[in-house]
Amino acid sequence: MRYFTPVLTGFLFALCLLVSACAKRSNEQLQLNMRDAYSAVSDLYRYVWNIESFQAKENEGEILALLDRLSGDFHKIDKQAPTSVKDPEFTVTLTANRELLKDIHARFSDGSKDYALWRLRGLVGNCIACHTRYQVPVDFVGETPKVITGTPEEKFAIGEFLVATRQFDAATEHLLNLASERSLSLGGSHDAIEALKLWLVVQVRVKDDFKGSDAELGEFLKRSTLSPAGQRMVQGWRKALTRLGKTKSAPGSLEQIRELLKPIARSPEFYEDDLDLPQTLRASSLLHAFITRKDVSKEEKREATYLLGLAYSHTNTRFLEPLRDLYLEQCIREFPNSREARECFEMLKDELEFQSSGSGGVHMTERDKTRLANLQRIAF
Repeated sequence: MRYFTPVLTGFLFALCLLVSACAKRSNEQLQLNMRDAYSAVSDLYRYVWNIESFQAKENEGEILALLDRLSGDFHKIDKQAPTSVKDPEFTVTLTANRELLKDIHARFSDGSKDYALWRLRGLVGNCIACHTRYQVPVDFVGETPKVITGTPEEKFAIGEFLVATRQFDAATEHLLNLASERSLSLGGSHDAIEALKLWLVVQVRVKDDFKGSDAELGEFLKRSTLSPAGQRMVQGWRKALTRLGKTKSAPGSLEQIRELLKPIARSPEFYEDDLDLPQTLRASSLLHAFITRKDVSKEEKREATYLLGLAYSHTNTRFLEPLRDLYLEQCIREFPNSREARECFEMLKDELEFQSSGSGGVHMTERDKTRLANLQRIAF
């Protein structure tokens, strides 16, 4: 969880929610608007991967038009969304998305293109958290981005894009190849681990492929060169995957999920979080399935929501960061004045203070201070 995250933590979250809803409804116009929004994002990413094209004067008109198109699509979606989807989280996120697009548009227009590019680079990454969680059709989109420069950054972006658009088989093959390639490069061990983390998100949360993943990592180690720390991490993943292969299939009980989360509950060390990543990913997947069951009591839902916040707080990958604060805050607001709410508040407080820390100490924004003060009153 210790990654620098852009302020953009919700963009496309509403998009993912709505695509899920569309899969169960026959609102053709809404689906058309969702696909148009995807198309605009896809076109924008042609420029995001190529900095020179993004900054070129001759492309300004098209980029601004794409931003306007996205804003229009989100406005239409807000009007057309099914009533059951229009909960407070959805409407707040959608409003924040439109405001974000306005900010990107304004900054790009006044020449602050580096800033605009920084915000846009979060688009696909944030959608990954949602599209590896909800039951969205795999064939929502099915086009592989064209390689422009062939740089490691671009190749990683293509892997992110494939996961975000639920092209999972193509994504896992691409990410495994990328990890192998980067592991053989000077200083590329970190990049290889990052590619493997996203690969694990798909293998564990989407495919439930534990034995196959263990075998593929074994083959990966034979043909790759990682740092000693990287080798230890991958070996740790293999042990975790072996344990997962012996567990019951979903849906899991809270007792089973607690057992999966025991390692992260015992150790505050972030590196240990990385070693236990497969188990934490599996626990989060089981918790999402558990919460949707009709026979879950209020007490069980309270614990499950708390455990989701705990799991995402110890999931050391930026692709799932949008869900961390969401579930910590949801537990606080949905179950006020409870033990779980208080523990979630402390986790959220620690995270916000960490993000605001610098050489001169903690410098939290007034907005975050107000947010914490309000949540503290609810939790305690």
